[in-house]
Amino acid sequence: MALLKKKPQEVSDSKPSANKNLPTYHYHNVRRAQNIGLSRDIKQVSANQIHKAKKLWLEKFGLIILAVAIFASLVSILYLSSSSEVILQHDASKDPVYSTYKASVAATATKLLSSSILNANKITVNTKKIQSTLESDYPMYSSVTITLPLIDHHMVIYLRPAQPAIVLTDTNGQYLLNQAGIVMELSSKTGSFNYLKLPEVSYSIGEHFNIGQQELTTQEVQFIQTVEFELAARNNKVVNMNLPQGSAELNVYVSGKPYYIKFNLQNNDPRRQAGSYLATEHYLQTQNVTPSQYIDVRTDGRVFYK
Repeated sequence: MALLKKKPQEVSDSKPSANKNLPTYHYHNVRRAQNIGLSRDIKQVSANQIHKAKKLWLEKFGLIILAVAIFASLVSILYLSSSSEVILQHDASKDPVYSTYKASVAATATKLLSSSILNANKITVNTKKIQSTLESDYPMYSSVTITLPLIDHHMVIYLRPAQPAIVLTDTNGQYLLNQAGIVMELSSKTGSFNYLKLPEVSYSIGEHFNIGQQELTTQEVQFIQTVEFELAARNNKVVNMNLPQGSAELNVYVSGKPYYIKFNLQNNDPRRQAGSYLATEHYLQTQNVTPSQYIDVRTDGRVFYK
């Protein structure tokens, strides 16, 4: 029986091919993709945060700039210069009595404004003190009004001229008094205030007075003014008045009369005393009597003459 020989199997050099049905896992590729996606997300989030941060910073910076601008504007608006503008009211600039002291008022205001740092601000400036000081130092002005402009930095001072009342003459010169009897101007020359056409009173006290000092009381000034007015109304022109030293007497000299009239300044009745003189003068004329020295109307209800 013939033996059957097994046919030898051929051995192939190539490796067996992989089974196509088996799943293949790409661990390295998936992780890398995830890492790339995560990195992109992080970068996107960081970019958004940076953008928001920049936007917030710009908004804050804008608010800061706005606040600084508002503060600077307020400081500029509220700032008050030490120099002031002085304005004379009622066209007083043509009168030397008032215009002479305009520059002096401005200089005094500058000194007062510079005396305190609080006066450099429109809110804290002490205008009442400045006003009272100017009214006290410059009696030629009856009132001082101060205004603070909204935009401008210069304080405005309005000066209302005081009404001059009488001219007082003594050995030192002439004094121009206001209605309160306070010296508002002085001059060493006689006749310096003749252009004002005011009652002129001689006063032989021999004491020098400065501007702002009181020489007569308000009542005495009013008395002198009333006497002159009452006599002038009856065609008795007053040419001179005299205040004897150490007495409350007013001596009045009338044009064309050889005598003078004695008035009592202490009695606040100038109209009655003037009326007594006018009645006595009329009576004496009817009697052809002319006093050679004086007519005295100082006592109420009685008149003396000599």
